[in-house]
Amino acid sequence: MVQLTPVQLPDGFLKKWIVFSSENPVTPEAVEHDYPMYADTMKWQLIENEIIRKYEIKVGMDDAMAHVKELYRERFASYGIPVDDERLAEMAKETLGKRDELRNVYDQLVETRIIELAKSTCSIEEKAMPYDDFVHMVQH
Repeated sequence: MVQLTPVQLPDGFLKKWIVFSSENPVTPEAVEHDYPMYADTMKWQLIENEIIRKYEIKVGMDDAMAHVKELYRERFASYGIPVDDERLAEMAKETLGKRDELRNVYDQLVETRIIELAKSTCSIEEKAMPYDDFVHMVQH
């Protein structure tokens, strides 16, 4: 989608912004080298935000809580340990109380909903091709 969606970025500004705003010091040369990766990430964020807006994809705290509880339930079940819903809710609340964890769960749920949307609205066309051609296609 990133390659097929025409998005014009202010490259000069973004390169300066990356150097200025990076948590770890980064040289302009390093940014120049890695800029295609930065640009693709920025383009994907813009595309993702437009999909979220257009299709009104929403993730609430109840969704996040249910997701984290299910993850904990599955983890305990894999060890054969029964756990009650109250304990799962406590653990989920503690996890979601951490800003980074909440953000990760939110991002994961949004990504899942975007994938579900794509699966329900896009058709898949299978195409046989030699492995080397596939690798070349994916890399470009």
